[in-house]
Amino acid sequence: VCCFFVQSNHTRKELLFLMFSEINLRNHSSLHKLFYGLGFMSKTETVTLTNMCMIKNKNKILVLNRTDPIWPGLTFPGGHVEAHESFNDSVIREVKEETGLDIVHPKLVGVKQFYDHNQQRYLVFFYVANEFSGTLKESDEGTLQWMSKEELSQNKLAYNFDHDLPVFFDSSISEHMLDGKRDELF
Repeated sequence: VCCFFVQSNHTRKELLFLMFSEINLRNHSSLHKLFYGLGFMSKTETVTLTNMCMIKNKNKILVLNRTDPIWPGLTFPGGHVEAHESFNDSVIREVKEETGLDIVHPKLVGVKQFYDHNQQRYLVFFYVANEFSGTLKESDEGTLQWMSKEELSQNKLAYNFDHDLPVFFDSSISEHMLDGKRDELF
């Protein structure tokens, strides 16, 4: 066992890295295990999981005009993933709750991530459904309307939803990252 005192401008994490590097603990995975074990790094974070689904009927798309004062405007149906619920099951349930429709074989087409007011990651899994049954029924979330892609773009969309749309319509784009001034599609 070795004990020493150091006066330095390095952080405690940097000093530990340097110290363990010097005593031949150079194995990258061993260093990571040590740092995670000491609480200097964490592999986990709190994440809110949600979904959104574009339902297509020939050349029309079902849109939801949200009445929520926090995020009003046109968007697609969706909501939160519940504990122990698959993403697939959650989007089927949310669409049923918000539209009355039973979607079949929703296809995951992308994801959006941003940070909420508590600086916690928020993920939205984007789906497209071409098959459905049932009768359209509005919910407390807002009013429903079938629109063409062109009509959708000419109406008042929910904040930043215009930046989400390419993920639904362009198969070469699968992610929308929104973080402060960073607003990128990948």
